[in-house]
Amino acid sequence: MQSRNWNFLAPILFLYLLLGSFIIFRTPYGEFPDEEGHLEYARYVAQHRQLPVVSFRLEEFSTPEAAQPPLYYFLSALLLSANFSGISDLYILRFFTLFLAAVALIFIWKTSFLIFPRNKEVALLSTSFAAFNAQYIFTNAGVNNNSLAVLLCSLTIFLCIGKLNGYGRSSILGCAFGLAILTREMAAFLLPLCVIAITVNWRRGEQRSVKHLLKEMVIFGFISFLVAGWYYIRNWIYFGDPFLYKISVDLGPQFLRHEPITLTYVAGRIAMLNASFWAYFGLHRYHAGIGEYSIYLLLEVLAFIGVFEILFKKEDVDSDSMTPVFGAYRFLVASLAVAMLQFAVLSLKLEGTQGRYLYVAILPITILLGSGLIKIVSPPHRRLAAVLLLIFSCLFCIYLLVMYWLPHYA
Repeated sequence: MQSRNWNFLAPILFLYLLLGSFIIFRTPYGEFPDEEGHLEYARYVAQHRQLPVVSFRLEEFSTPEAAQPPLYYFLSALLLSANFSGISDLYILRFFTLFLAAVALIFIWKTSFLIFPRNKEVALLSTSFAAFNAQYIFTNAGVNNNSLAVLLCSLTIFLCIGKLNGYGRSSILGCAFGLAILTREMAAFLLPLCVIAITVNWRRGEQRSVKHLLKEMVIFGFISFLVAGWYYIRNWIYFGDPFLYKISVDLGPQFLRHEPITLTYVAGRIAMLNASFWAYFGLHRYHAGIGEYSIYLLLEVLAFIGVFEILFKKEDVDSDSMTPVFGAYRFLVASLAVAMLQFAVLSLKLEGTQGRYLYVAILPITILLGSGLIKIVSPPHRRLAAVLLLIFSCLFCIYLLVMYWLPHYA
């Protein structure tokens, strides 16, 4: 059964990589957000074997992205140092980035089966909503650290749900979280989720002493600190700011929010969030129409209804394959809620926050979307509905790319 399940995943991965490869070759250098700065950072580390210079003066920066956490650039520098003859640095790192985001799709697939072990329709639909998200493909076809953050955040949530199900080591969870926070600060939303997973695992386990809980927390914290702590301590020592937030704000005041918070402003930000999550290409210039975004909004509303039913409507566990593993589904909802809270705080401070910043929570978003839509369909028709929605998501993704991306790079 497990091998048959993987056979369903393979075509999704193949089509994702095919579409991503097409975007890689057709999109000119500099047409992905901040690609120049990310590439310069990787090249700097490859050439100098050290982190780029960060300063309180922008002209002294080694690269515009020098304030970013370093893990993605360390790995990229290793690839560039391998010196693949005849292949440019740009294409090496573009394909590397695309591959990382493809691995994240595998964790969406695997996590779906952890939560709905008897329902492959949810896994099929959830993975397709990520793989055939035109913006997800476009974003991860350019050189940037977002794809590694997506992969490591998805891995961490997968391990958290494993903890809820009664297995997994706190040391491995700590390592995954440490690597995630060493890739992007936005992975910070995972910290309370990891604490919840460890606590729930302790409450359900045989060793329920407070001493054992403290031991698990210390192991998690120590490993996380060992992996990522050095970077944030270094920032604190040299700049007085572990996250380099003040430097970023001082050097880029144009990115701060200046508009008052009104209902009109909030509605506009929500509309922008939805648009830039699904299809907003180039340097935020080429977007789809209101009709296309309305289709995604309709799917989101329908999925919300289904998620509500899963959470609050009692079912016969033995008769409904949409009954999730106890606690895991609620944890998934909590994961999205914490990620959205972090995004909201960021949006209150900064102007122009984009939906792609939510890709660190692509796993809970797509599984909730897929499970919600499957839930509102009557059981005899769920398999057909999953196949039709998968085909729709693939064709609609291609349509968006052909209509709103390709004409600008033909």
